[in-house]
Amino acid sequence: MMTRHLRHVVSVLGLAGPAYRIHEHLTRINPVVMWRNARYRSQGAPDALPLPPAHLIYLVAGTSDIDWFLNSSRMSARTVSDALTRQGTAIENAGAVLEFGCGCGRVIRQWRDLTKTKVYGTDYNPQLVAWCSANLPFAEFSRNSLRAHLEYPAAQFDVIYAISVFTHLTEDLQLPWVTELSRVLKAGGFLILSTSGERYLARLTHHERERFAAGNLIVKDD
Repeated sequence: MMTRHLRHVVSVLGLAGPAYRIHEHLTRINPVVMWRNARYRSQGAPDALPLPPAHLIYLVAGTSDIDWFLNSSRMSARTVSDALTRQGTAIENAGAVLEFGCGCGRVIRQWRDLTKTKVYGTDYNPQLVAWCSANLPFAEFSRNSLRAHLEYPAAQFDVIYAISVFTHLTEDLQLPWVTELSRVLKAGGFLILSTSGERYLARLTHHERERFAAGNLIVKDD
């Protein structure tokens, strides 16, 4: 599987398509995955929304398995919904929702049926933003840079979530982005971020666990 950093490099260079084709050539693709992918491409996704091309799915996920893409779409959306339920609310109650790091619409496609909610997505990758804009018309998409700034006014969103985004940001980017996302969040709104937390304690050394327990950020595989 291509690392996230290397996928970023080939994306910036405009080589996502060739990189995916090389990946297909060099790896033995599970025939069951191939069969499922062919079925999805011919019959369409169960939600009737367009499926991203294989190289864009691979670019954000490191796999071209459409079944994984759709299943993780549902699970990630459920993570957001469950987090809000625990706070006594629901995403259907939100006036405006923002996905930070929307990729090729893996999670945001789950909000198509929100009739009272304006849905927004933003990502640093212009290819992904362009695909989402062309294929997921129920939401509004924009591009952000890695610098912590968004082209939204203050206090615009009731809910902001970022799934598997902060786990790939350097420490010097994380806190500025928390500040910027807080700026565009309404007072009393909800900011939901996925992180590698206590579940990963077994992977830390004794010294790293002590630093983690003291509230410090631990960086692995930098």
